[in-house]
Amino acid sequence: MHLQGNSNLDSLHVNAHARNVHVTYSDPKLHDVILSMAIARKWAGVYANIVDPNWVPTKMGGIGAHDNLEKGFQHRYGFAVSNDGEARVRGHYFHHKRQDHYLSG
Repeated sequence: MHLQGNSNLDSLHVNAHARNVHVTYSDPKLHDVILSMAIARKWAGVYANIVDPNWVPTKMGGIGAHDNLEKGFQHRYGFAVSNDGEARVRGHYFHHKRQDHYLSG
């Protein structure tokens, strides 16, 4: 969803509602990507990455979601606790256990 997001931060303004600022679900998803990339650049010892959770069958995702909830969990957990050199990176975007070079910093 982040690919459809707007990076504009006007929605964070204290009077955003009064100013009729429109925020979509995709906007904070994009902000999450931007924040992770900024953390990765700012603190070299922090392994800040984005792991796309995919569309999984949860109460929010619904029964029509096509990805596997268990595999999505295993990927995120495995990535977070791994000492593997491929997991010890920062500023990267991962989708289905593969790095997306288009979005990686």
